[in-house]
Amino acid sequence: MSLLIREVSTTDVPMELLLLSDPSEDKVRSYLPRSRCFIASSGGVLVGACVVQELGAGAHELMSIAIRPAHQKSGYGTALLKWVIDFFRGSGASQMEVGTGSFGYQLELPHEFRLPA
Repeated sequence: MSLLIREVSTTDVPMELLLLSDPSEDKVRSYLPRSRCFIASSGGVLVGACVVQELGAGAHELMSIAIRPAHQKSGYGTALLKWVIDFFRGSGASQMEVGTGSFGYQLELPHEFRLPA
């Protein structure tokens, strides 16, 4: 799996993809101006996107993460999430909160992201 991840402007975010994880375009548009957006491509095909918002004091919130249905359960979501965590950790972040809602295909965190019971 070869995945290219890069940051894009909030005006260039693939809204149709973000709406897979949050059905309210108004809600997505409300948090975009205060967020950073990232897209993931494989073989020149856009497969995923996520939005992260800074909360302050080294804390960030994952507002949205979505992988196209045809590419789900292929490891792209895990790779995108790991990349984003490493990106913000490298920028001095000490906390990443998951603030995604429950809509459509559910987020399944890999074992390395789960808290012990």
